[in-house]
Amino acid sequence: MSEKRLTELESKLAYQEDTVNALNDVIYQQQHRIDRLEVLLAQYRQHLDNILPDPGVVDEKPPHY
Repeated sequence: MSEKRLTELESKLAYQEDTVNALNDVIYQQQHRIDRLEVLLAQYRQHLDNILPDPGVVDEKPPHY
């Protein structure tokens, strides 16, 4: 294999390693954000469960109807 060809392959490999590392960083950040959003969603669900009426309770018409 020629020296030029070997240098080109090494260069391509270095770019690929940089790309893989950059993608890994993005995936890590996205997972961290997803984890935070899941916690926030669970908190919202809990809040809604506390303020909404029980779904088993039938809505009755007020006496003036």
